[in-house]
Amino acid sequence: MLLFDQSSQCPCQTVWLIFSISYALMAYNMAYFFHLMWLDSIILLPLIILGLHRILEGHFPALYTLSLDFAILFNYYIGFMLCIFSVFYFCTLCAVQKKRLIRDFSIFFNYGLASLVAGLLSVFILLPTLKGLSGGKATFDTSLFTFSGNFSWRDFFIKFLNGCFYFKNNTVSGLPNIFCGIMILFLCILFFMNSRIGLCKKLGAGFLLVTLCLSFYFQIFNLVWHGFNPPSSFPYRYSFLFSFLLILTAWYSLEHLDAGTVKIWYPAAIAGVLIVSILVLMQKVSPGMTTGRYLLNAGIVFVSAIFLTAYIYCRKQIFIVLMSLLCMLDLTGNGIQYLSCYTYKDNSDFQTFVNDTSEVLSWIRTNDTDFYRIEKDFRQRANDPMLLDYAGLSHFSSSETTQVLDFLESLGFPRTFAYSGYYNTTFDTMNCFFGIRYLLSCHTLSEPYHLVRQIGDIYIYENPYALTLGMTTDSSAEAFHPTVQKPRQPFETQNQLFSCMQNDSSENIFDTQTLTPVLHNLRVKEGALYPYRVIAPEQEAFFDYTFTAASNEPVFCYIDAPAYCRLKMYVNDKEINVFNPSYQITSIGSFDKGETVHIRIVPQTSKSALNSFCIAYQNSSAFEKFFSSMQDNSMQITSFSDDHITGFVKNTQAKPLALFTIPYDTDWEIYVNGQPSTAVKLADALLGVKLPADTEICKIELRYVPHTFYIGLAVSGSALLFFLFWYMIFRKKQIQN
Repeated sequence: MLLFDQSSQCPCQTVWLIFSISYALMAYNMAYFFHLMWLDSIILLPLIILGLHRILEGHFPALYTLSLDFAILFNYYIGFMLCIFSVFYFCTLCAVQKKRLIRDFSIFFNYGLASLVAGLLSVFILLPTLKGLSGGKATFDTSLFTFSGNFSWRDFFIKFLNGCFYFKNNTVSGLPNIFCGIMILFLCILFFMNSRIGLCKKLGAGFLLVTLCLSFYFQIFNLVWHGFNPPSSFPYRYSFLFSFLLILTAWYSLEHLDAGTVKIWYPAAIAGVLIVSILVLMQKVSPGMTTGRYLLNAGIVFVSAIFLTAYIYCRKQIFIVLMSLLCMLDLTGNGIQYLSCYTYKDNSDFQTFVNDTSEVLSWIRTNDTDFYRIEKDFRQRANDPMLLDYAGLSHFSSSETTQVLDFLESLGFPRTFAYSGYYNTTFDTMNCFFGIRYLLSCHTLSEPYHLVRQIGDIYIYENPYALTLGMTTDSSAEAFHPTVQKPRQPFETQNQLFSCMQNDSSENIFDTQTLTPVLHNLRVKEGALYPYRVIAPEQEAFFDYTFTAASNEPVFCYIDAPAYCRLKMYVNDKEINVFNPSYQITSIGSFDKGETVHIRIVPQTSKSALNSFCIAYQNSSAFEKFFSSMQDNSMQITSFSDDHITGFVKNTQAKPLALFTIPYDTDWEIYVNGQPSTAVKLADALLGVKLPADTEICKIELRYVPHTFYIGLAVSGSALLFFLFWYMIFRKKQIQN
């Protein structure tokens, strides 16, 4: 496929090998090879571009429409980038071919209509997606829209070289992955020096390349390409478009390369400039680049110049083959360098985890067919509940709604930008509230958890205090807003939650105490994000806390520290697991009344932060009182599936609301005693409904109906019918002509 026309003049059909290898092994694919959900749209990009060329040739835009539609369906995120790119590419193509809006109106009309139809065909996916994003990523911070630069141009030019990759710098906050072969770079430069290639074509190719370069550099343009939100790691996710343009430009350059179009000494001159540039770049250390790697690039430039000079002189097929082999070696070496920067785990560990845990889950499901949640204190991945198909609390999604993440964080769960997890099987109050009936652990647990069975190394414990999915609550739950508390006070938040649920604030479940540390080998730098600095690196630095146990009740702690601030905690010299990269309420055990307890928190880096540290005694009698109150008013589930739940609850004037430990969503339809009722949001994140005052026992039915999906399905179906009708009209006109 060509960038500006489809005339092929190369004497060797194996010329395709150079460019197919370059596209398959370009740096973007090597750096992000594990993002399988992006690759389908990248595969479809050449078909989308070919479809654009066919539109300008007067063909029906079926290839473009269907390719773009599938690209959006496969991944709306990359599909959005392809939509932007198609506009730039089509407009540039029209300018190069001197198309005029009035004279060639049918071409512009077909492109616009085809793009619209492609979008409408995917509406049945886009509408539910947009609804899901509306609670998180669909919002954006306008303060980020600035014209500040994202990098230095020197660092950017190094990305054109083989092997310029370092995992942290390139997948967390690095530069665009744009390398696609030294030979491709050579041919692109020759494209702009070729006398046979017209000025308009050079300006068109240059415009597209410069546009993408400026998009990389200026933050405002970069944000637009990423859907108006900064990407969380894996930056410049549209950089494959730049590599694609380089490859297309290089292909066109080679098609028009001979002694009559470029001087025989051009490759040598380009090689000289490139080698000098490499030597200049070598003066500054760059991640992943060594002196040997720079010299390797210089050697590839030298050999490329020889092969290109020979090809320009005689245009023999052997030199195309040699250039293909050189390109293959160049990109293979670069790919090996990229892949070696990642760490890999033996798949046998993963398979063992899946097999062992699946066996345990299968046993639980066989012996208990009710609805319940399961959690564990070990994990393979953040999305183990999805992997193993069980109802849990842990979930990772960069599109997760902030209301859910904020709510769980306010209760003391660990939280990052896209993740909230479960790591503490002794989190009694939340195990109760969220109905976690079974706990899986690799070590023994104390009361109140009852050992049910051991399968292999996994212990199955039953939680006698697990509530059901729904329960009645006091009307004050509507006015309870836990996510607005700053800074987080999870013990106090839980006290407030349980008080308003049972309409009783006479006794708290948690009695909290904030501790003040004694600093050892640490100094404070005021105003810094990580204010605590280690004084003597060879000595242990730590925060020292001491308290005297006020009772024999279980004691929990909460570390208020920034996410990804690495800390270790020791209680009476015994290490207690605290979750990184974010912190949660953690059990530190039970102590005899009057016992002195020493807590040591040790920073794992030279700079750290610890905003506050508090402990809380769990009032066991208050906890049991809460459970008894809620158990009497819990929903008795009679049937359940993923999208349909029915059951009964007792209705009292003291508790006129039904609360469900399900995230609030407008697509939940709720029926009370057969009558449709309006869902209400409780505690900023949970689903609820008001109960009628005149019924003692209420039958509740929950149905999840994705309205936006059905609306989108109707729109997409209509678009498909229109597309078929348009095709028939187009064919009829062709036959008549």
